[in-house]
Amino acid sequence: MTGWRVAVYEARDRVGGRCAGGTLGGIPVDLGAEFSHGRGPVFDLCAAAGLAPPRPLVDYAEDAPEALRVRLYSDGALVDGNGRDVAATLRMRECWDDVLCDDSWASDARADTTFADLASTLPPSAQRAMDAFMAVEYATSLEDLGVKEWRRREHFFDARDCSTDFHMEGQPVGVVAASDGCVRVDGEAFDCAVVTVPLPVLASGALGLRGVRCGLLEAARRVKCHGASKVMLQLSHKVWERRSGEPATEGRWGELLLCSDEESFARQVWLREAAGGVFIAAGFLAGPRDSALCEALTTEEAAERLLGQLRAVYGMGEELQALDAIKVDWGSDPFSQGGYTSPSVGGCGVWRELRDSGCDRLLLAGEAVGERGSTVCSALESAEWAAARLDRTFGSRAVAD
Repeated sequence: MTGWRVAVYEARDRVGGRCAGGTLGGIPVDLGAEFSHGRGPVFDLCAAAGLAPPRPLVDYAEDAPEALRVRLYSDGALVDGNGRDVAATLRMRECWDDVLCDDSWASDARADTTFADLASTLPPSAQRAMDAFMAVEYATSLEDLGVKEWRRREHFFDARDCSTDFHMEGQPVGVVAASDGCVRVDGEAFDCAVVTVPLPVLASGALGLRGVRCGLLEAARRVKCHGASKVMLQLSHKVWERRSGEPATEGRWGELLLCSDEESFARQVWLREAAGGVFIAAGFLAGPRDSALCEALTTEEAAERLLGQLRAVYGMGEELQALDAIKVDWGSDPFSQGGYTSPSVGGCGVWRELRDSGCDRLLLAGEAVGERGSTVCSALESAEWAAARLDRTFGSRAVAD
């Protein structure tokens, strides 16, 4: 888009929303998004800015190099999480393959169901492994995870490898109303507007949308968005083993650990050695059960729980200590009210409904409006779609975001 005058209204005193950064042990860390799915717009932005593209951190394929493989803590043992020679993950992946290969799930005639129902015939160990994988991939539980939308997204991933004024006053917008050939943002008139409020905030009615079609908020409420918490520790020791073929490069992730044992605190833990020999563990707790558990704890309590989990998994005692800790709870954050959207029963195709606001001047954007869903790439693609549509419809005019 060229020739547009843009005003950005931000409720926080910073930009970025749930893509936020902090410092732990003097090292920059991500408090929100931990990694990028696939090779989407994030890579394009890195190239445009002259930055090196993100390096591969992990590969779920069974024939992935050992240095990029996932490890799973299951039934008291640390095993190969990619599924090679592990009965629990093999059965789990067989269930996934059955869904991906069964085209009847793409038919409107077949009723949607949850993964809890689908996995009910699997052994308990396979159910726990699937619950751990889905909790970290989609910030939800098997009881809420819809099979049809999950299948659509997995097929989608498999098929694809101006002048601006900022208003950051720490005060959220109250009403966005489209009428009489303009859009009014708390009374101020603009030609067009793109609303990027997180879906749970939008669905709650905290932002008053006027002049949109009647079913828009109902569509938003059909998509689940649970809490998501992160607990990050600076560790006194490196706990993971360097496996064959892993380059000794500072900043590389040392391990992606998935934990399916019932007593585990965080189901996903990223471990890495940062510059200067700083060892960082990032525990992720998402979905209605895990995020509520984390939100009820203080930072010190959550840090102790994660530290105890790492001691148990890697067979270490009191010698492993946490030198610093951060906890962030996106579910209790008033400006997000959740982590990111997850595939849900009745949610298949909602992203298309969210693109139809019923008003050409007022569009929604965000990860739930993108075809990928649940990713930073989806949010970027939705913003590009909204900008292109406004440009085609109205040409070079002013727009509020």
